[in-house]
Amino acid sequence: MFISVLAFLAITYFIVLLVKHPHIRRMAIRRLWQNKTASFWTISGASIAIAMIASSMLLLHSVSTSVDKVVEERLGPIIGDFPADLQPSLQGGGFSHHDVQDITSKTSWTMADTWLPIVGLEGTLFSMDEEEGEVVNSLSSTFIFGFSKSEAQKLDRISVDLLPEKIADNEIVLSKTAADQLEVEPGANLYYFDGVKNIKLKVAAVVPEAGLTGYRGYRNAQATAIVHIDSARAWSVTAKDAYTNLLIGTSQPKKEDRSSLYIDAGAWEMVYVHALLENTLSGSTKLLPVFTIASLTALATAFALIFNVFKMIAVERKQEFGILRAIGMTRNDVKFLIRMEGFFYACMASIIGTSLGTGLAYLLLYKLNEVLENLMMLEEGIAVGYRFLPDVGILFGSFSLGVLIIGLSVFFLSMPIGSISIVEALKPHGQKHSHKKKTKVLPMIGLFLFMLTIWLFVFTRLSGFKQFLNDSNAILPLVVFGVAFVLVVLLICSVVFLLGPFVQGLLLLCRAFPKVYSALQMAFRYPLIQRVRTGLIITMFAFVMFLTSFSAIFSETMNGFFGKFDARIATGGYDLIANYPDRYTTEELRSLLEIAGENSEYVDTIVAVPGFDMPEFYNMRVHGVEQDFVKETAIPLVDFDSTFPNEQAVWEAVISNSESIIISDLALKYSIEDYELGDRYPIMVTDPHHLDSEPVLVEKTIIGIANVEDESHSYAAVRGVWTSMDSLVDMSENQVKLDTTLLIKVPNGINVNNAKVALEETLATHNLAGLENPKERFEAGTTFLRSFFTIFEGFNAMAIVIGLAGLMIVMLRVVKERRQTIGVLRSIGVSSENIYASIWTEGLFLGVTGTLIGLFAGSYSGILMIEAFMGSDGVEQELLAIQFPYLKLIIYFVGACLLSAVVSSVAARQAMKVSPVEATKYVS
Repeated sequence: MFISVLAFLAITYFIVLLVKHPHIRRMAIRRLWQNKTASFWTISGASIAIAMIASSMLLLHSVSTSVDKVVEERLGPIIGDFPADLQPSLQGGGFSHHDVQDITSKTSWTMADTWLPIVGLEGTLFSMDEEEGEVVNSLSSTFIFGFSKSEAQKLDRISVDLLPEKIADNEIVLSKTAADQLEVEPGANLYYFDGVKNIKLKVAAVVPEAGLTGYRGYRNAQATAIVHIDSARAWSVTAKDAYTNLLIGTSQPKKEDRSSLYIDAGAWEMVYVHALLENTLSGSTKLLPVFTIASLTALATAFALIFNVFKMIAVERKQEFGILRAIGMTRNDVKFLIRMEGFFYACMASIIGTSLGTGLAYLLLYKLNEVLENLMMLEEGIAVGYRFLPDVGILFGSFSLGVLIIGLSVFFLSMPIGSISIVEALKPHGQKHSHKKKTKVLPMIGLFLFMLTIWLFVFTRLSGFKQFLNDSNAILPLVVFGVAFVLVVLLICSVVFLLGPFVQGLLLLCRAFPKVYSALQMAFRYPLIQRVRTGLIITMFAFVMFLTSFSAIFSETMNGFFGKFDARIATGGYDLIANYPDRYTTEELRSLLEIAGENSEYVDTIVAVPGFDMPEFYNMRVHGVEQDFVKETAIPLVDFDSTFPNEQAVWEAVISNSESIIISDLALKYSIEDYELGDRYPIMVTDPHHLDSEPVLVEKTIIGIANVEDESHSYAAVRGVWTSMDSLVDMSENQVKLDTTLLIKVPNGINVNNAKVALEETLATHNLAGLENPKERFEAGTTFLRSFFTIFEGFNAMAIVIGLAGLMIVMLRVVKERRQTIGVLRSIGVSSENIYASIWTEGLFLGVTGTLIGLFAGSYSGILMIEAFMGSDGVEQELLAIQFPYLKLIIYFVGACLLSAVVSSVAARQAMKVSPVEATKYVS
């Protein structure tokens, strides 16, 4: 908003100038038309930068708005859920009316102002071909709930009004998502399996997801269905007049208020469903700000371009301004002339850039949309429709930013131009530099900066710095980019200040070749004199290549790592995995999946592993194992008690001896104390939903250590502790509810996805959640990252246009700026070929130097970022092998050099056309 206001004031100021000074306006337009080539490249470079800013802002806005829409559809005014199964005082029972009143009284002082007790459960709905008796479609993990309609209207009147007036005992209302997946319409029949029999239901209505009609429970089920409250009680085995959940809502309209709302309900446990869902969905936006970082870098590059252009205009047209002053134009008129030219540049570049940015944002989201949707569905089970949503405020903001940056640059640069005297303005440009004395101060400064660069490089290789990065997860990218930015600036400054000694050494080597010597002497004369200009041109190329090479390193490394995924290693030898909230035995699940032998071709091995989470570790479990698991496990042991002849004997010992355990090396690594074979290891047994409760520590003897440290895949099936089933039951009694991990190995030669679909149909009819294909899930996540960095790499490569445009403009203006000098050189016998070589060498040197600095800094920052991700507690792990894309970086370097050479040759050809007569001209 502030930028838009400043831009509006700037535009108003320039419009006043245009109206008040029509003669100056005509001069400015004529000047732009006379320099069509320079104007085109200036506008092109600035437009690309503004387009990148606009596209990144629109991309982030579209994704964020899509996420907000999903949160609103799923929850509406709902901010929290009090589930009865998480309340230690209820011991699995439901809420009574007294409990509901107690919770509402304790939370009424907060911003929460509405409450709704419901009866809900997760179940599977399926449609059947009643003649054939076969399942047609199924929807596992559906949140089915009922409530009082009159009370629900207090919480969410809008969504309740979408429901039928009355829902009968044998009727069900489906959300649109549920109806679409089941492929049913109002009036169709559905079935629900209550654990004993199939219950036939009639679809009373299909309603859009809008708050209460889209609520999927605190476990985030796949879809929503609403039934009569008595039906829900009967299916959930809840006592009469009891409730399974108490929803709490607020009428606060701002999502920030809903997300950050704190509810203190004493001993009652609440799940912050609004904040959790928003945090889960925001995962899809975490990487998008890097586009903004790239855009800001492009904008900085464009600023260097604009500054260079108008700085050169000031030098090139100094005599012209002197003549205009001499014939009556005031100082302010000269300033107004420069500002009007800049205003036209700003408006045209901002309009073109904003338009290009809109199209680029649409293209970016089009490329990322499918992988983002698949990622959220497989990772979180949430369907998010990412749509391109242009925003007038963002478009005007990017336009304003372009106008403001270019306008302010020109405004301040015009002030010294209009302030010089007529006599000073009429002096030939470059005259004051002709007798400039050499100094030893600049090389000393350059040497100091170069040593500082080396120190920074060495410092970032120290273990202490890596430890700092490891402890700074939240700001890790900012720290790495900050270090890289300082590294780029130091290298540029070092090159600029050490350019003198470098040129002297180069000339000394080429003294035996007169033509080369003279060409180099002319080529480096002006870069030495005009160091600010030299530094800005190098900066343009350095920043462009910095982000391009950074994304190339990251992309190549990720591609190499992701290609090595093996689902069976990640899950301990299995292809499909599922997690169920209750305890099941292998025999129970095997009997379900092999009914009438219809699924036998899809199952090679099936194992059920009950267990519970280890609260002190992330994604690790205590597993209860039996003979079926031990016989088929593919989890290797890195070490085991020497009294056992082999690994199989160790696993057998765990089954027979309830005091023995096998532990993963990852669990040992993250344990507070050091444990070895033979030590008694304390297993913490506590409800993960109530970490404030007093844990029970059960000690077991370590007889084997499982090797999973080299695997970074987050599957708890190969992490944690393995103990006997009897021991697991004893530990969990009255402490924690057991759940079950189902592991299925598909026969070799059978398509895993085909097996998954076939087995899911059987599981769905028994109200069990669907299977997960780890390979499919992994590929969805990695496809997103690979696609993201590939697109990001191309996005950064666009900025190369800015650097090339800058080099083109600068070199063309260099020729105009030095036309008298070139004329003098030609008149004293210097050949046009020598002039060509000097201009071409100057441009190529600037482009190549900037490219090398950018490639080095970008590659190193990419390596630094990957090493930081690999580090764990300051100890570097070989989870990611850095893949250096030599070929790709060589192509970037050669491409940048060739383009720099082509651009420089255009200006060099212009220099060849300058005749000796130009030496006698006073002004253009």
